[in-house]
Amino acid sequence: MVRRMGAVLFSCALLVGSPTVASPQTPSAKTARPAGWVLNKQVDKLTDAQAFTIVRRSNEGTASLGIHCAGGSYTAFLAVPKTVEGALTLAEVRFDKREAIGVTLQRFDEEFLVSLIGGSKTQANYVFMTDDAQKAVAGNFSADETARMGMSVVKAVQSSSQMVYRLSLVTAGSGTEATFNLSGFAQTAAPMIKECPIQ
Repeated sequence: MVRRMGAVLFSCALLVGSPTVASPQTPSAKTARPAGWVLNKQVDKLTDAQAFTIVRRSNEGTASLGIHCAGGSYTAFLAVPKTVEGALTLAEVRFDKREAIGVTLQRFDEEFLVSLIGGSKTQANYVFMTDDAQKAVAGNFSADETARMGMSVVKAVQSSSQMVYRLSLVTAGSGTEATFNLSGFAQTAAPMIKECPIQ
């Protein structure tokens, strides 16, 4: 699974350099967590190619929702407490009052991948792989499918005010479900959307 995850995201590796903050929202105290969306920009020093990661913590403070874009391709992920275990898990995700959808998530904790897409170094990171049950059963976690799923999440986030998720294949505990206030996404994500148009 880890090799598949690397293959899915490796195509972005050449586009990414050292992270720099595009829209800094520095908290007043070092222990305080930033409120709202936080956007980071990465620029490759050789090619000047840009990549972005935007992250928002859950209302409960136990999880984060992240969206990464490089080369016009989106990847969506959750960062949850490491008490959540398993390489693959299912989640129920609902935007506003729409019907909940089932999503397959795949875990990645490798330092290279965490640095690449902006995941958490202290929590467990899960990428949104597919919302297609047949593809999930077949293990069809291709780069194209992950990018399609990422784009689907970005569209839903852009048009919604709230997201709720519940992990289906793990025992109850901190981070297995959370709610996100999605307000302010369009304003904070504007530089990312300009570079990676939502289609």
